[in-house]
Amino acid sequence: MTTRALLTAVAITAMGMAPAFAQDTTRPGNRPPTATPPPVAQPPKTDAQPPSMDAEMQAWMEAGAVGPNHKLLEGMVGEWTTAGKFWMGPGEPMTTAGTSVNTPVLGGRYIQQKFKGDFMGQPFEGIGYTGYDNIKQKFVGTWMDSMSTSVMNSEGTWDAATKSFTFTSEFQDPAGKMVKSRETVKVVDENTHVFTMYHTEPGQQENRVMELTYTRKGAARPAMPSSDRPGSEHPEHPARPATPPTPGGPATPKRPGSTPGGGR
Repeated sequence: MTTRALLTAVAITAMGMAPAFAQDTTRPGNRPPTATPPPVAQPPKTDAQPPSMDAEMQAWMEAGAVGPNHKLLEGMVGEWTTAGKFWMGPGEPMTTAGTSVNTPVLGGRYIQQKFKGDFMGQPFEGIGYTGYDNIKQKFVGTWMDSMSTSVMNSEGTWDAATKSFTFTSEFQDPAGKMVKSRETVKVVDENTHVFTMYHTEPGQQENRVMELTYTRKGAARPAMPSSDRPGSEHPEHPARPATPPTPGGPATPKRPGSTPGGGR
């Protein structure tokens, strides 16, 4: 038998045996062992359940609802005339006059203030918004005006005993200093409220810088007792601003508008 014939015979024999080997491996006793997969780790059991969609939706509804604190701001709604004082240093203050139109917006969630007046012989305009944040549980305010490119933000509280709002904020003046600001709004009656601003520069005491008396249009201005007169809160402090106003900067003696927290 030639070598070629021998190779052909071996190949034919191998092809014939292949099905037999394949069949043998399928017999139960001849199956190769299979690896058992490791157990899958299960998360620990807990009694806490994720909030339902209904509960989450209810929380959002409550966060956006108009409540008693929003109603409290409605006393500022209307048209007002303002008489202002600004302290640039020791001595007599500068005086100014203006008008303010305060309107409820967004379903009563905010009070929008549009202020017009003059400051240092120049026309002045400002827009502010004041509301109450149900999540923070604080009054909040923003203010923008025609003498600055900055937006001021503040947070505040209401004291029913003194009928006063108090707001606090912080800003960087044009010289780069961080100045703390405190503003109070004393509600004298339904036709009168007084806005007072104080500044504190680093290393200095708090100083009164601005005072505005708002009188509702068409209402007579009442006589105020000495304890409620503007400026009686800090008589021991010299009447001078911590930061003189600079056009284009956020120093706020130049900002004569004021709803609570909204006007600076």
